[in-house]
Amino acid sequence: MEQRREGTITARVGRGDIEIDLAADSAMREAVAELTRGDVNQRLEAAQRLRHAAEALVAELVAEARKKGATWSDIGDTLGVSTQAAHQKYRWVAARSRQS
Repeated sequence: MEQRREGTITARVGRGDIEIDLAADSAMREAVAELTRGDVNQRLEAAQRLRHAAEALVAELVAEARKKGATWSDIGDTLGVSTQAAHQKYRWVAARSRQS
């Protein structure tokens, strides 16, 4: 991933670029800020929220990548998993985006 415009990151998935607006995800920003304050339980809760926000972001990007023509192999390579693993984990995202 590389930063192109302030507040965005561009990721290459397969043959296409996908731009992510980091400022749009306030839950992620808030969780990152909370990782440095509070007791260990509060920081652990913040880390869990961050994990969920990151998973939601990955799912959105998978849907966008599929819409732009990325194959499951492209997505698997980008995520560091097999084609089958990428498809099994995110096929619901692609199915949902086709229904929209």
